[in-house]
Amino acid sequence: MSKLVTMANAVLSDMEKTYEKRVQLYKEFHQIPELSMQEYETSKKIKELVKAMGLEPIEVGKRELRSS
Repeated sequence: MSKLVTMANAVLSDMEKTYEKRVQLYKEFHQIPELSMQEYETSKKIKELVKAMGLEPIEVGKRELRSS
């Protein structure tokens, strides 16, 4: 099996394993729709997810964070 096929299979396997979590996130993000360039709660949630993975989020552009 080629290295590319092995990598593709690993990605597909991970996608299957994370399907339920991705559906849950989709539903959470769409519970409270936000206008374009005003995605305050979405940005906040994504930062939490990135930090939970042990990574440090980097903000690009100017986005004012607000709490609800």
